[in-house]
Amino acid sequence: MKIELSVDGGFARLPGLAKPVTIDSATLPAARGAALATLVARARFFDATPTSPSPAARDARTYTIAIDDGARQRALCVAEPIADPSMRALVDAIVACTDDARRGTA
Repeated sequence: MKIELSVDGGFARLPGLAKPVTIDSATLPAARGAALATLVARARFFDATPTSPSPAARDARTYTIAIDDGARQRALCVAEPIADPSMRALVDAIVACTDDARRGTA
């Protein structure tokens, strides 16, 4: 499964975060790749409804996530605050993987 993440918004705009980062679950440790696949399924990523930031949440981040699992491809925008705990867990896990990739510790 290939996952691409880009982040927009937030309190301090960091251009490095806006650049998309792609991770391939096949290159991750097996347990981490399996955990991502489980989180994608739990969040019902391929059926989820995109969200937009609330006008009151001026510093909210928007995550654009594109996933290709071999059988399906989808890009989805998810805005903070993320109400669905399963989607929140998925976003947190993807952010952690992309942070590791940026540091070269994936």
